[in-house]
Amino acid sequence: MSKVKTILKIAAPMLVIAIITGMFIYKSETKKKSENTDLQYPLEITEINIDDLRSHGMPLILDFGSDTCPPCREMHPVLVTLNEEFQGKALLHYINLSYPVEGASQFPLQYTPTQFFFNADGTPFVPSKELSEALYFNYYSDKESGSLVYTAHIGALSESELRAILSEMGVE
Repeated sequence: MSKVKTILKIAAPMLVIAIITGMFIYKSETKKKSENTDLQYPLEITEINIDDLRSHGMPLILDFGSDTCPPCREMHPVLVTLNEEFQGKALLHYINLSYPVEGASQFPLQYTPTQFFFNADGTPFVPSKELSEALYFNYYSDKESGSLVYTAHIGALSESELRAILSEMGVE
């Protein structure tokens, strides 16, 4: 009987510690998830309806990346920060191409990361000469009409570079 008491004396506190630890971990994970889902405009999206995204009346940045892309992983925390900061002022979305994404095929993607920029009125963003000289942008035009369809940047952008772009897009 004393062997059972000894086991209970050891097992009971360990069980209590395990339960408390489990509750703490569960609460922390739930809080993290709720912080991310409480955003009106979440950073990560899994399907793209460009007409819907343009209809919000805010500047739009779509960043295409993947789990296997080191520059994408490096840029991700910057996107998280700016998405939280500019809620209701600009739409910043990350599209992870490691998974199937409905609507991604409409974009001329060759490399990750690649960002596409749209003004608040839904038209492609055209950067100033100074910004164009500092950062290299690609311009994609409709073959028939010659009108600009997409303005893109290939490669990672720093926080200051993204802030400069957003500033030119009218986001303060």
